Amino acid sequence: HRYLIGTAGLTYTTQHYEGASVQEREWKSALGVEYFINREVTLFGKYQHTAFESTDQARNYDADEMRIGVRVRK
Repeated sequence: HRYLIGTAGLTYTTQHYEGASVQEREWKSALGVEYFINREVTLFGKYQHTAFESTDQARNYDADEMRIGVRVRK
């Protein structure tokens, strides 16, 4: 459908700290969709997963984020 746009993305980031033995890695993956009702109103949805890993095990985490909404332009 010409009014529907899908997006996908993958990001990988690393951090190495000089003078410390800590190394960090972060993966982010995302999926999104936008539906244009007309020129002024858009419905959207986005899902993102983050996986953070560190040599300091207490800092590791996984996070999921979901956003849905309506965008109005005038």
